[in-house]
Amino acid sequence: MAELKSLSRHVLACSLSFLLFSFLCMLSLDDMMNRQSSPPPSFPLSDEQQSTSELSPTPESLRVTPATANRKRGSEDLLSKDQRTVWSAATLLCIQNSVSLLHPPEAWTMQETLKKKIDVYSAAIILSPKLSAYVTGNVARDTLVQVLKRHPSWGFTQEVREAPAQNDAVLALISAKLTDRRYSVKKMIADSLGTASEDSEYARRNNSVDIITLCNMLATKVFKRAKVVVTVPMCGRIAFLRQVYYEHPDAGDKYWSTMDRCLREFREKFPDEARLSSAIGLILTQDRKVYGSEDTDLDAVMANAGTLQQVQRESEDVIAGVDSNTTPTNEAQDDSSDDE
Repeated sequence: MAELKSLSRHVLACSLSFLLFSFLCMLSLDDMMNRQSSPPPSFPLSDEQQSTSELSPTPESLRVTPATANRKRGSEDLLSKDQRTVWSAATLLCIQNSVSLLHPPEAWTMQETLKKKIDVYSAAIILSPKLSAYVTGNVARDTLVQVLKRHPSWGFTQEVREAPAQNDAVLALISAKLTDRRYSVKKMIADSLGTASEDSEYARRNNSVDIITLCNMLATKVFKRAKVVVTVPMCGRIAFLRQVYYEHPDAGDKYWSTMDRCLREFREKFPDEARLSSAIGLILTQDRKVYGSEDTDLDAVMANAGTLQQVQRESEDVIAGVDSNTTPTNEAQDDSSDDE
């Protein structure tokens, strides 16, 4: 009802403006027709021209003066000062009514469920031993997007994806969370190195953190509610991350792009899964020598195989391109989504 009233006012204002303009134009034309024109300039005429002029005088409407010759007649020339003021007011009224019909788009608020899912899955994806790249090609971001597409009830619906502003907001949050996870992983790896021993290059480093402890720290401190289970493949991947960090101390902000390059070269060197797994095993063995680890601890980790939670299992399935048969649970539906 309110919109109909507003539309009616708009149409009425425009109609009045048009009628007023037409009326003013008629008045102006009438004034112009009844207005005395300035006398034409006088020039000396010959006897023949004078006689011709007397026989067929120039019509008033065809006379041209210097003032009228140099002036372009527009609608504004046909209106007096007061008439132009009235016309401007009517035009502004019409514009004001048009603007009043415009309505800003409804504000969109991202669902809390969607935010919480991005929280937990971003951690699981960054800690996955199957991830092929961390920053190159938006692999991590696209993986999380694919997970969210599987569950439109979380809030990342087709309507949201087709709305540029809403889709960009979701992608921005995903990118921000992945950046946070990478920062946490990098910092904990840096803090785990300890100091070099004076005895030998391969001797155990002082005040270092062993790989099992480091992985447990990552599982609980990157984002606890992701419920990441430490596995042997995860230990192998974290050992690889630590080796790249140690071998490229000057990488700085380029650490993750350096990591992606080293990971790509490593996979090219060991193209089949058997050789790749064996090479990762050697890196893990070397890591345990340098940073320490007990065999009993590794045995306990091996027992975790097959106990992955839904978030971690689905993340790895999406990375591997495997259809997941997992059913969404409420494990991330708690009230708070802060890091722990």
